[in-house]
Amino acid sequence: ANVILNRAAGADLVVLGRRGQGAEWAGPQLGSVLETIVRHAQAPVLTAQAETRPIKRILVAFDGSDRAVDVLKVAAEMANRKARTIIVLTVDDGYGGRHEAWKMGKALLAEQGQKATHLFVPGHATSEILRLATDEECDLIALGSYGHSHFVETVFGSTVDEVLHRAVCPVLICR
Repeated sequence: ANVILNRAAGADLVVLGRRGQGAEWAGPQLGSVLETIVRHAQAPVLTAQAETRPIKRILVAFDGSDRAVDVLKVAAEMANRKARTIIVLTVDDGYGGRHEAWKMGKALLAEQGQKATHLFVPGHATSEILRLATDEECDLIALGSYGHSHFVETVFGSTVDEVLHRAVCPVLICR
């Protein structure tokens, strides 16, 4: 991980395969190379699948955080460069302020003149992200990086870790 991070310094994007050596037993709590890169790379990290396909539909997980705003901007730029569809998902996971986050996501894209589908659904963030990525036939999931302390995420897990390990399409993580 350190070699990759050193080589990636100053890069615009880091692209990694999701499954490397040791992936069978490495998980979010064990500290995989991928997790280390996602946590520490200054550039966005794209996890690639073995089977590639064109990116036509982007699911953006949006919770209103600064990191989510950044990833929404990246997705909007990607959509502007090629005719890609953006689906912005805000999950009402019981924490306050999610409805305001949903409205913020709509406003941010409207300011840029970007059209998108905006969804506000109740549930568990990871489950809803993965379900909608499949249901909406998304080719990329984009989300902001870790929002809690490393200790909290190690004990309870994180949405980023779960999505990285369970998604069936590439995942773009922005810090």
